[in-house]
Amino acid sequence: MAPTQTSSSSVQVRGTKGKAAGRSLAATKAFQPGELIETFAEPILVLPNGPTAKVICNHCLALHKPTKACTGCKAVVYCGPACQKANWALVHKLECKVFKRVKATVDKDWLPTPVRALVQVLLRWDADAELRDCFGRLEGNVDRFKQNEDVWKDIGLQAYGGMAYAGRQETDDQLHMARDILCKVQTNSFDRTDVDTGQAGIFLHPTLAMANHSCVPNAVVSFSGRQAFLRAELPIKKDDEITISYIDYTKPKLFRQLGLHLYHFQCSCPRCKDDLTVYDVCQTCPLIPLNSFSLVPNIQKLRQPPTKLPKTKAQIQELKDSIDDIYVACQPPDSSQAPRTPELRLAHLRHQWKQCQPLIEAEMWAQEPLGLTIEHAIMYYTEIGSFGHALSVACFAALHCTPFKYPAPFKERRLKGLMVIAKTLTNTAPPSAMDAMAAKTDPRVMACLRQADQVSICEALALMVEKYGPLANSDDWEIVDLARNFLRDIASLEGRQKEAALLRGWVKSRDEAGSKYFKEQILRPLEDLAGFAVDIMRADLE
Repeated sequence: MAPTQTSSSSVQVRGTKGKAAGRSLAATKAFQPGELIETFAEPILVLPNGPTAKVICNHCLALHKPTKACTGCKAVVYCGPACQKANWALVHKLECKVFKRVKATVDKDWLPTPVRALVQVLLRWDADAELRDCFGRLEGNVDRFKQNEDVWKDIGLQAYGGMAYAGRQETDDQLHMARDILCKVQTNSFDRTDVDTGQAGIFLHPTLAMANHSCVPNAVVSFSGRQAFLRAELPIKKDDEITISYIDYTKPKLFRQLGLHLYHFQCSCPRCKDDLTVYDVCQTCPLIPLNSFSLVPNIQKLRQPPTKLPKTKAQIQELKDSIDDIYVACQPPDSSQAPRTPELRLAHLRHQWKQCQPLIEAEMWAQEPLGLTIEHAIMYYTEIGSFGHALSVACFAALHCTPFKYPAPFKERRLKGLMVIAKTLTNTAPPSAMDAMAAKTDPRVMACLRQADQVSICEALALMVEKYGPLANSDDWEIVDLARNFLRDIASLEGRQKEAALLRGWVKSRDEAGSKYFKEQILRPLEDLAGFAVDIMRADLE
């Protein structure tokens, strides 16, 4: 059965479908940053993307678990009997025959995600009144989709494909319904893709779909299995509208607008209205004080970012105006294809670095596309086995990029950055690794690593992730599990009782001894390592 669209105790749907103002989600009580507003279970749709149906459980969307294929169609997999039975009862008892038909007609064992979503809805449509009711409440923006000839043509092709595989007659009424469903899926579903964890798929819940967009959102959506979690990102008062971001709000304005094009509206949030940079937004963010427990405990750096902007307002505006052009110039020739070899990646990195020179001179390290270029540098150094340089640049990103893009210390991207450092440390800490690194690593990095307590640094980072992870996503988030595995491994090491006690005291109460230990033994080495990053990148990329 599909979920009914009712107001929970925490959120309320307001407004009217079809009106200019549309509908919205409002808070029925106050929420603090990181607090769970609502859990959304039993969505209308939740399914993995295209061919990933053969590697991700098709019911709970679990990844990195042993799976078994459906014995009937062999096109989908499940992590266990419980998920297989649940998905069979929900839709696969009907969908199984569809995949057999797909294999027979086009010799493929998967469907494009929009087509599979449509097929699932059509298969359930006649027998599920609640599903029909939920789709009836959703906005599809059909007239606006029609205005884009190419998009409307694609929707038509997807509609015909879905109708054929679902066994629907190709009548005008059926085609109209199929197109309407596709438009509503496009408008209201969430993309669950996470390149860091490997998750990929879509999620559609009728109540969560009512949340409107802002590039300065006060809430964020995360996913685990068949559930979505709506959490406060900023303080929310009772009756406030709850907003989320449909796109990556750290991109320049032009590219945010392009990302919102298929939602058929133009954002007028403060970030868009005044064309604010990530530094502009950060300086006024009410979450800055929370960073007292982070890798940027000196919160004045966030209030007064240490950039080197031009001296006059006209020059500053000229720099801001150039950001869109820099972003365009940094895109690969074929935006759908990332460079595939280390040599090509290095060449593209050098191109990006050259294009970003105005941002580099202004030391606007967090401003896209420079921030993304720095992330690509970390991946490049890791790929070629230059772990010392990857570590230096990862420390730089964690101190000078992500905190300004995402002032909330519990933000997913920041916690992932901490775990990148921790994982890289596993490649630099062993004595054998240190010897192998020496010949191809900046001597300053080597000297810093030899003096640092790399195990304690790794433990401190994992403790931060363990503390903040449930506020970013949920208690069973993959990144939290990874941090806990690190902590278990570190706890098994002998002779670390003193260091462990100091770090636990720092996490629990910020006691004087623990805070001093963190500052001297954790933060200072990370700052030292970060201090070499720009020289390293300049040597390789200029």
